[in-house]
Amino acid sequence: MRIRTFLLATPFLLLGDPAAAQTAAQLEALESGKTAGSSAVQSIYDGISHDQGASVIRNYSTTPPTQSSYWGGDHTAINPINASGTAKVAECDTGGTLATAEDAQHCEAVNAIAKQPALKPAPLVDKSDPLYTTGRAISANPEAVAGAIETAYSECTTTTETTSPEKTTETCEDFAENGDAKCSIGPQITVDADHLYRCKDSVKVTENTQCTVGRTVVMDKDANYQCAVSDTEVATHTCDKTLNVTVTWSSSCLPGTWIRLATISKNSYDKVVLELYCDPDRQDGYHTFRTYAYGLVGACTGWQQATLPINAPGRNNWARLSPHWDHACRTGYPAWHGAGSCTGNTCTKHFEWGGSDGAVVWSFTTSANPVYTKPYNYYTTTESWIDGCGVLESRTQ
Repeated sequence: MRIRTFLLATPFLLLGDPAAAQTAAQLEALESGKTAGSSAVQSIYDGISHDQGASVIRNYSTTPPTQSSYWGGDHTAINPINASGTAKVAECDTGGTLATAEDAQHCEAVNAIAKQPALKPAPLVDKSDPLYTTGRAISANPEAVAGAIETAYSECTTTTETTSPEKTTETCEDFAENGDAKCSIGPQITVDADHLYRCKDSVKVTENTQCTVGRTVVMDKDANYQCAVSDTEVATHTCDKTLNVTVTWSSSCLPGTWIRLATISKNSYDKVVLELYCDPDRQDGYHTFRTYAYGLVGACTGWQQATLPINAPGRNNWARLSPHWDHACRTGYPAWHGAGSCTGNTCTKHFEWGGSDGAVVWSFTTSANPVYTKPYNYYTTTESWIDGCGVLESRTQ
């Protein structure tokens, strides 16, 4: 099919002295010419059509005979070639069935082309980019940007503040038990039952005699005998026992980070991944997820994320990916989510990728049902006693 391009040229004649500024009449003529040209553009554009092309171009056709060799309306003519090539690359990558030396040489060439690093697209940011050159300049001479660091940032000083000693008043209580006391009035006489007491020998006479054995104690009935009395003081003492409790808050994960839940392989190069965002303060029944699909040379879009309910019955689309698979960007590759639940801090949820989305049936379909710990906050306590009653308690033992 031949394509001819028609150009519309609208001439403008500008008059004036090159050495002098344009006059008002010249500027008005210029604006009139621009207005006339702009008003004719739409009518010329509307006049370009297949019918107009057929009337002025010999053998013009919207369906030339050669089109059938490369286009069938939906890639039907070229799809078998693409599918055969993809199958051959996969066969050679896994070793395949090499029946002859020619097959081995063929696969050697296919692998060399498929895995050639030079075929990868050039990086978007190279070493000559201003990001690199400016960063190196700042690293080499930071003072050129921040100024003299020693003089600009030397205003910090260290000071020591002295506070008055703290005084506290403590009270304590002590006690003693009151009870009955007994005392003995007069001397104590102990008689040894084993001692042989006897009277002193005297002149032997034949008569009845008496003697006193032991010590004779004479009590004066008029004497005022009494025990020694010592006064007992009763005092009240108080003391304190203080319990200090330290509460420490922690999180089940590092807030603001992503947690990998699943990595699914289409083959050795093509992957689909799923991650969960750590937000322990969120306890409303929703979690934030993100997904990414990529191939040997990456993807045509980045991560896609959304905040989803933990339980969402059915099959719900939440992201569209564009992995670089089979030498092309697979734009619109769908991600789905479904039912889920949590028991305590342990949750599970259903995810799918690919399948049918009504208009397209994707060849690679996969799913995952990750079991994960939902992000949450928790605290621990540490107890310590300050015992101010130890001395009093030891006196009561």
